Amino acid sequence: MLAALLTAAVAGCPSGGLPLFNSGEGEDLASAADQGDGERDGAVSGTFLLASGQQPLLDGVTRDGRVLAYHDGTEQFAVATSPGSVPVRLAENRFTTGVVVSGHVIISLHDYRDSAVRLSAWAMGERAPRELDTRAYPLRAAIAASPQGHHVAYVRVADLNGEIGHIQIRRRDGTGVAVSPMLARDIDLLRCRTELAFWDEVRLVAFYCQRASGVPRVVIIEAESGRTVELSDPAKENVEQVLFVPGGRILWTNLRSSTLDPGALKAGTVSGDVRQVLVAQVPPRVVAQLTLSPDGAEAYFLNGTGALVRVPVASGGQVVLTSEKVDRIAAISPDGRTVAVLRSRPMQPDRLSLVDTVSKESRDVPGGPGLQVRPPVFTADSSHCLYLTDGDVLGAFAVRGPAGAPRLELQRQTSRHAALFGSHLLVLHGATMGENATASVLDVLDPAARLDKERGLNASPAGFWLLVPDGRKLLFVRGGGVYMTTLP
Repeated sequence: MLAALLTAAVAGCPSGGLPLFNSGEGEDLASAADQGDGERDGAVSGTFLLASGQQPLLDGVTRDGRVLAYHDGTEQFAVATSPGSVPVRLAENRFTTGVVVSGHVIISLHDYRDSAVRLSAWAMGERAPRELDTRAYPLRAAIAASPQGHHVAYVRVADLNGEIGHIQIRRRDGTGVAVSPMLARDIDLLRCRTELAFWDEVRLVAFYCQRASGVPRVVIIEAESGRTVELSDPAKENVEQVLFVPGGRILWTNLRSSTLDPGALKAGTVSGDVRQVLVAQVPPRVVAQLTLSPDGAEAYFLNGTGALVRVPVASGGQVVLTSEKVDRIAAISPDGRTVAVLRSRPMQPDRLSLVDTVSKESRDVPGGPGLQVRPPVFTADSSHCLYLTDGDVLGAFAVRGPAGAPRLELQRQTSRHAALFGSHLLVLHGATMGENATASVLDVLDPAARLDKERGLNASPAGFWLLVPDGRKLLFVRGGGVYMTTLP
């Protein structure tokens, strides 16, 4: 989906300096960070306590990794990822319902009422959050900030039941009036999924349908002028999904029910001066598994026979990469040179294959019982493919190593792993009942030189730990504390 592929824009799929927030009492967080080393965890050098609470959970980190958003019960906070920082309450004395971290902006959702919430945004050293609306629709995919944080887009609920809404774009500092062109009003919040994401600082890509027609469409909205550009034709096209990498071409697929280009994969420029058919017909989304390369230059999908197909986004034209059927596209390597695919076999473990996007060469990865493929599938430098076998053994295989080379066994009892930088990984292992895991850093090129960084971590990824985008810091919850540790 559109929002899921904005890997550059969230701490979370290719991504700054951010002046740190100010506290409500006027104390500058950047200054606070310089006043001391903070409370250091006694067990491990380089680990600092950022905040304390009852049961804190992490919500996200800004794109430059300098501010963390977390919540504790019904209270939301932000804290700079620097020793000695002072947490800032985002929604004081209010019932909070969610936090969206988009680029450099932390968006607080609070005071739920009549299928709507109050929406406040905070960034760039402001001393208090700016409330932008009192009736925002609390769908995370329909809330986004522009890359530098000057604008926030969301849906304002227009009725008591949360069935109708208007797309709004506001200046993040609260000045000016909301931009809401007629083409983006009276949208259907029940029959169609609404997704909003910024292509650049002033242009929003919106995927939605109006209540009158019920037909999903792709529209570009300019933040200040409200000028709209319809990429799809709502009278003839019924759009199934939208994908793009910020700053690149925008892709969409049509349902077979479209009278214009039924089932086609199409691309357009944000100005609307180019609209072209890349592939005349692709399978439905769940079958095609349409996936973009990290730079947005190539699209990949599975055709009707299960073959892996590559499509240059700028020119179109299909290149079939496999003759043997593929069941799932697992991942595209960060450098775009390799696609990891899975092939199912009756009564046998799945096969994991690496397909070279240029030579079309396909190599099977040495597998084993209980093969599992979880993100990330590649190291940050694209040199190795990562996977689990025998239940919990983390293995690696050199993408361009010699033919017949064995897999590397990196770590047993692995619960989670994450790519850091180069060939380095963060591995959570040795957990008991999902808790008390050890967080270690290892280099795939020298797995024996493992460095254990922290013990007693909850291995669940939801709310308990996350990495800053450059892979140099680990943020985690242990007990009632929110901690930060630097990684080698």
